Amino acid sequence: MVVNIARGDLVDEAALFAAVQEGRVGAVGTDVYRGEPNIDARWLDLTNATLLPHIGSATHEVRTAMGMLALDGIHSHFSGVPAANLLNPQVYAVTRRSGD
Repeated sequence: MVVNIARGDLVDEAALFAAVQEGRVGAVGTDVYRGEPNIDARWLDLTNATLLPHIGSATHEVRTAMGMLALDGIHSHFSGVPAANLLNPQVYAVTRRSGD
């Protein structure tokens, strides 16, 4: 069984389709797809696949945490400090120096 709830590009879909068709993988569960939102039509032909839209973050707790993280980032920015989850500090430093 293969379960992918992370990112669609983490799984080689062509290899997975072949493995399922050849019986090397017995079942698939996923809510992420390569090329989302346009998914490969071969997914719809698999009788041993459970397919969902990407709902991994669709809980009250996670959405609240996401909102709080955004607010923390805004507060950090206007306080003149990088956000805790800043991914590109080199760009932030240049932007802060230019006054943007």
